[in-house]
Amino acid sequence: MIAELLQPAKIVFGLNGEFSQAIETLGGQSAIPDLPEQLRNKKIPQDEERFSYLGDGIAVPHLRVDNLPAPELILGLSREGITFNNHVIKIVLLLVTPAEQPAQHLQILQRVCSLLPAIRDELLAEREPARVLKAIARAEQQIVQLRATAVQKAIEELQGAVSELDEIQEQILAVRDVVERTEVRAPVRGIVVKLNHFTAGGVVGGGGVFLDLLAM
Repeated sequence: MIAELLQPAKIVFGLNGEFSQAIETLGGQSAIPDLPEQLRNKKIPQDEERFSYLGDGIAVPHLRVDNLPAPELILGLSREGITFNNHVIKIVLLLVTPAEQPAQHLQILQRVCSLLPAIRDELLAEREPARVLKAIARAEQQIVQLRATAVQKAIEELQGAVSELDEIQEQILAVRDVVERTEVRAPVRGIVVKLNHFTAGGVVGGGGVFLDLLAM
């Protein structure tokens, strides 16, 4: 997803200075008018702040824009680092998505948050856009494979649990049958006039007379 959305011309090497300068540089690669100003004027809710700085020198400023035809990603890399709220930032991924598609915005953010920390050093070592895109595509493929493996493992564990549950249910039915057969019920109401077996836990043979009953 990220490798497909990110264009080679929108990968910037050698970012420097303050974070605001980096935003101006990255925003200049976009066709969206006044993108840096829109980012500066954006009011960030408390629950979105975690997406701006991911830790480990990675920042992801993001914005939703009305009537945008498709998501736009602009990647900036800085070996020396740029300052941002007492942090030293070395990777900045500027993300802009259509305001009408909040689910897509969240999906891309989630993918970025899992992807960039995993390939941070590899990205900073590159100096060619094609190699950066290759590294991103390879990492995304690995994530897909890991998720597929995890899903398959979960399915197998679920199938095993269902099989064990079926066995337990069969055991319960067998025990229930034994319990039910320890209870003797007369076919009619009456008075017991003679009891032939007294021992607790004793066994009455097939066809044996358990008691004599005077029907009422």
